[in-house]
Amino acid sequence: QGRLKPNGKDLGSLTFHDRLRASAPDATYLQAATAALESKRIVLALKLSTASLAWEPTPVEAWRLRLQALESLGRLDEALEEAARWVRNGGPPFLYGVIAGLQAAMGDLEAAGETLTYGVKEDPGDGAMWADLAELLDLLGDVPASLEAAGQTIEHDDYRDRGLAIIRKVANLYYDRGQFDDAVVAAEHAGDHQRRFADLAWIRAQASVFGAQHDEAL
Repeated sequence: QGRLKPNGKDLGSLTFHDRLRASAPDATYLQAATAALESKRIVLALKLSTASLAWEPTPVEAWRLRLQALESLGRLDEALEEAARWVRNGGPPFLYGVIAGLQAAMGDLEAAGETLTYGVKEDPGDGAMWADLAELLDLLGDVPASLEAAGQTIEHDDYRDRGLAIIRKVANLYYDRGQFDDAVVAAEHAGDHQRRFADLAWIRAQASVFGAQHDEAL
């Protein structure tokens, strides 16, 4: 893959960056950065991803790797600042998930929840952000909102199980409180996947029994 003219950045000489890539001479900077990150050579991954931004036409993946490297190095403020700047400059919606993760790592769970809420409005089809939002809202104790977010994961194969875990937790919580109607409604957020879990089937069965007994009492 040919090298592009640097994007107006003073990133050092091409020779220097070629030396960085010497361990993987047949790879692009992006591929070498990915390998370095996977092998925990974080500083090298940061340098290679920065080189990729300047010399290769794959800015989204290069930025993603650079942010991951910064986070791994504990440079959370810097990563957050770069991600926020990227969003302001028209970056892709997945960045809201990145920003929220950084905010949560820095202990600001409320801000992370707000960021994810905005993110899923920008990209309702992002299953990862819905799953993150469901788990974060559960952690914050917002049971109804957590349940609604979890229900949005059901159509996403990679994130469905995370959403189902929240749905089961909420359904069982309502059941244990004696809120049987709410428990059934919670279980229904699992859709056709209710039948996979004995606890959800039990909740529906018991709710039917209690409902019938209530009707008889009337």
